[in-house]
Amino acid sequence: LPIGSFWGYNSEGVDPQTGDLIYTDNNGDGAITAEDKQVIGNPMPDFTYGFVNEFSYKNWDLNIVVDGVYGNEIYNTGKQNLQAMRFFENQSADIVNRWRNPGDITEIPRATLVDENGNADINSRWVEDGSFLRIRDISLSYNFDKNVLDALNISSLRLYGNIKNWFTFTDYTGYSPEVNRALAGVDKTATTQGVDYGTFPQSKTFSVGLNIEF
Repeated sequence: LPIGSFWGYNSEGVDPQTGDLIYTDNNGDGAITAEDKQVIGNPMPDFTYGFVNEFSYKNWDLNIVVDGVYGNEIYNTGKQNLQAMRFFENQSADIVNRWRNPGDITEIPRATLVDENGNADINSRWVEDGSFLRIRDISLSYNFDKNVLDALNISSLRLYGNIKNWFTFTDYTGYSPEVNRALAGVDKTATTQGVDYGTFPQSKTFSVGLNIEF
């Protein structure tokens, strides 16, 4: 198996009658124990990719950098905490859709401080597709004609604009699919991969400039 594979319980959803999570009983003994844990995700992508597009038309130059990964999975620990409903702290607005009454159909179990649903356990409920495509960099520039350069007595004049990390296409629900921050001392080891515990997202930047050569 790939190094760093996620190991935990497989969640089959919320029981409409009790509001509790249903876990797969792999050994069929009628109880959910550590023996029922299984591989629930793979943080390693099937492949990574990237390419650079360069276009020129008359005095204009356009450069676009695209990259991404495909086939990896992310363990969303941040979301796990925000939907745990077992801490005296702010929670995600998603918990308004939690189970409340018998017959409710939802993906979020009932609220319970004693954590009978195993919200603190590693389980497949928090494993998400981590594939993404990101337009990493877009640069557009204009090079002024020779007659302008001669009038200004300079050798080159270039006006440009650039944006970074403005467009990301992914199904991941966290801040950014580029993650690797586990909780130190608890689930962080040398082989930990693909864990998102509040990973700071990539900054979006916009810049304009003027390049002059004398």
